[in-house]
This record gives sequence, structure tokens and C-alpha cells, in this order.
Amino acid sequence: MQPIIDAGQALLIDAQSQPTLEGLEGFTFYRTKGHSFGHLSIGFTSEGQHALFSGDVMHHPIQIAKPEWNSTFCEFPDDAERSRLWALSHAADRHSLFFSSHFPGTSVGVVERQAGGFVWLPR
Repeated sequence: MQPIIDAGQALLIDAQSQPTLEGLEGFTFYRTKGHSFGHLSIGFTSEGQHALFSGDVMHHPIQIAKPEWNSTFCEFPDDAERSRLWALSHAADRHSLFFSSHFPGTSVGVVERQAGGFVWLPR
């Protein structure tokens, strides 16, 4: 990253004080602490469609059915669970295309509410 920063090509984001940035139309940055202290997820909206890029909020698809289950990589377990529940609700409520970084096979799908929980529909 340092060469990008040194070249003046980096855009530093403070999601706590400024979740949307001028010049990045359609993007919203969400604090999703848990995996790490400063973890962010990214929302993108265009032409009435929404996508959520969750980063390290989840490490396995089982966490959609069991969001209370943490991975060994969650530095802040209670925050990680809250962030997962937020991300799942956010995606389900907006009918978002959900991008996870770690799922086997496709990491893209849709989250829907079902029977008091959530289900994963891969795309």
C-alpha cells in the first residue's frame, strides 16, 4: 500500500465521521467491528440495486444460519456477532447482492429471512 499512498493515489476513509464521500457516488462505508477494530463493509447502490461487500464479517456460510458462531479470527467476538447480525439484516431488508470474501465456491449471493433466521441463496 505504501507506494499507492506515496503516489497520492490513496483515499483515506473515516467511516465514523464521514460514511459517504463526495466523488464516490453510490458508495457507503459501514463500521463492522469484530474481525478487527477498524473493519469496514462497503455498500454500493446504483440504478435502484444494492450490493453489500462485507469483507471479513463472515468466514463461512454456516454463520448465516448461526450468526452467533464466531471464527477464530474474530478479535472482538461480541462485536463480530453484532456486525454479522447487522450485515445479514441490512442485506435481507434491501434485497442486496451480498459479497463475502471467504465462502467456498461462489462468495456472491442473496440473504433472505426465513423461520426467524437467515438463509443463503448463492448466485
